[in-house]
Amino acid sequence: MKIFSPIGTRMLMQLLDADYFLNANKPVVRLYGKTENGNSVCAFYDKFLPYFYIKPNSRTTETIKNIREIVATEEVDKFTPLGYQAEPTKLVKVTLANPQDVPRISAMLLDQKAADDIFENDILFKYRFLVDHSLRGMEWLDVQGQKTFTKTVACPAYAASSISPVERKENAELRYLAFDIECIPSDITKPLDSKKDPIVIIAISFKPQYKNHDSLVLVAKPVSGNAVQGFQNEKAMLEEFLKIISVYDPDIITGYNINAFDLPYLLDRLGQNKLPKFFGRCNDKPVFTKTFGISQETVIHGRVVVDPYQIIKRDPWVKFYRYNLNTIAKALLNEEKMDVAYSEMPALWNGSREDLNRFIEYARKDADISLRLVIEKRLLDKFFEISKISGLLMQDVFGGQSMRIEVMLLHEFRKRHFVMPSKTSRAAASRREKEKDETGLKGATVLEPKKGLHADGCTLVLDFKSLYPSLMRTYNISPDSLLLDGNFKCNIAPTGAKFIAREIHEGIFPFVLTNLLETREAIKKSMKAAKGEEKRILNAKQLALKDISNSIYGYTGYVRARLYMIDVAGAITAYGRENLEKTKKIIEEKFPVEVVYGDTDSLQMKTKLTNLDDARSLGEKISAVVSSELPGQLQLEFLKIYRTFLILT
Repeated sequence: MKIFSPIGTRMLMQLLDADYFLNANKPVVRLYGKTENGNSVCAFYDKFLPYFYIKPNSRTTETIKNIREIVATEEVDKFTPLGYQAEPTKLVKVTLANPQDVPRISAMLLDQKAADDIFENDILFKYRFLVDHSLRGMEWLDVQGQKTFTKTVACPAYAASSISPVERKENAELRYLAFDIECIPSDITKPLDSKKDPIVIIAISFKPQYKNHDSLVLVAKPVSGNAVQGFQNEKAMLEEFLKIISVYDPDIITGYNINAFDLPYLLDRLGQNKLPKFFGRCNDKPVFTKTFGISQETVIHGRVVVDPYQIIKRDPWVKFYRYNLNTIAKALLNEEKMDVAYSEMPALWNGSREDLNRFIEYARKDADISLRLVIEKRLLDKFFEISKISGLLMQDVFGGQSMRIEVMLLHEFRKRHFVMPSKTSRAAASRREKEKDETGLKGATVLEPKKGLHADGCTLVLDFKSLYPSLMRTYNISPDSLLLDGNFKCNIAPTGAKFIAREIHEGIFPFVLTNLLETREAIKKSMKAAKGEEKRILNAKQLALKDISNSIYGYTGYVRARLYMIDVAGAITAYGRENLEKTKKIIEEKFPVEVVYGDTDSLQMKTKLTNLDDARSLGEKISAVVSSELPGQLQLEFLKIYRTFLILT
């Protein structure tokens, strides 16, 4: 492949996706993005190799000599994160030529007892590159290099000599394509079978327009109409759909439940029709679907797949009694789907032109609603910012919290010369789960409620501000600050776990949380004067910061986490219980109130006040006094008043 041409250039691009390919057995990183003008581009970089770390022993040097895939080794001083270390550990950085060899070679070194431990051997190569160059998803990059000509990508390509991050708030203008497929079952008493039941309609909605169309419906019949294109058969229709994607070049491909249905079904039908499965921005990797537990994700290299069904279903702050498109459309858009039952579809397809038109418009509306959900409800705003904060690429940001946290921490680890442990095995996770059960890892405190109707005075509700993050900051709770041996100044948790004093070593978790929470407070202040697009971006960013900071405690107790330690998770909840009881005691000793209920991070207290203004003044006074007596970063905030308060259980 030709990498360089004589044309020098410099450009800004916002990073959407990344992957790599091998050129003469050497990895070439590809960064897909959008320029300031909204054009699609891909930056190539071929000067980076994969590596991992091992803790060496007497067999290391001799064994490494005989492994031809290893191109370099280097002795380095690094801190390991599980337990406080006053001094770094001597490790060996092992560099290979091919990223695909890393799992095999690292396992070989362990199997041959040529390494006592191993670190960062399972970091995806694209993230290894991004972290080492301080680059993050959806961030703007300054790319310097030369324009190159290649058939491996379907957009202009640049061979980069240097790539660096650029601070910029605005996002590039993105192109959205939503689609919905309709299929005809061979037997309406059975589910669709993608091996034999054809796709007969593909409805597409665009933002911005495609050839002056907001929407277009492709039909596997020779018909025509308003924004309707007919074809002789399914294969011709699918070919046109692939052509539209190529010409329109969307950044975001969306549709309701497309990860579980439309995209896997489409890929199967492309295969049945012997059509290529290449509709990403690279020409050498087909689109594919992968399964995680009960959910599926489709990877379209260079583009981002957005499934509003998955986003809405996973949102912890909004709940619906049903998650079908009609329920969600009515609740969020005040819109309804057209009414077509699965059993009706064959009759509509084989019926009159009026029947077919109803089927066509049914599909068009589904695609339109899917697009409106994403754009009008701003479903991606928070995820754009989570991508920038965590470092994850957009395609990876919709999944679980642990990957967001680990990539974010990997950036910080590199700055501080720490190494990340490898992922835990299923067997090790099972042992951790058993350890939690045997140790009796306790959760939050629930104070016994004073049941009944409390109506003779106002009930005040006060809430600890960011309780678990504040506890981690206050007591310096972190895997790398857990004191396993030695006599140092420390904080001793109610569980007996010890954490080194902050002035000796600030734990990475508390450091990251301080940055997240202080940044969020600053943004919330800036929002007061902001307007329009700036305010919308700031709000999305503060929500993203809240989401990530609140998930770090959960990560500490997740047995599959790279940085799981039971003493860390147990200390956080133990300090929480201790401070809830302490706060209850302070309140009842200093104020004429009775705490009637408390749970995790909030307290409800009964007063004799019937005037709401007086009750508010008392609530604010309790907040100020208690916060002044609580340690470190802990704050008790006055939240609200109940004029009457009924506790049934």
